[in-house]
Amino acid sequence: MTARILPPSEWSRLEPLGFADIWPTWNPDDVRVCVVENEQGEITDHWVAIRFWHVEALRVHHPSAALRLWRIMTRTLKELGVSTVWTGAVENDAVTKDFIVRMGGQSLPMDHFVMPVSRQEASCHSLH
Repeated sequence: MTARILPPSEWSRLEPLGFADIWPTWNPDDVRVCVVENEQGEITDHWVAIRFWHVEALRVHHPSAALRLWRIMTRTLKELGVSTVWTGAVENDAVTKDFIVRMGGQSLPMDHFVMPVSRQEASCHSLH
């Protein structure tokens, strides 16, 4: 098995893995596709590093003020040259979730985690 960075010229190989609509939107300056390939050169495992703006600590306590917050944040992000951001809402915060969806946000079907990059080699033996 071989682990390597998949160059942008090979990103189309990700299409059968569920990336057909996603990889064409990636900027090669902001993305690194880490893959493991088997002896036949087939991608068996992958993990993608994407430099992405993340907006955090969204709180919509007063729905009547949400539009003002939206306007100033979008103006700020546009000034930074940002067109898409990653954000979140606390699990039981229906008001904030509704606001995100009404502004075009899409829920992702996954759990998210914060991982330390500094951690040394961890044992993967329990992953079999």
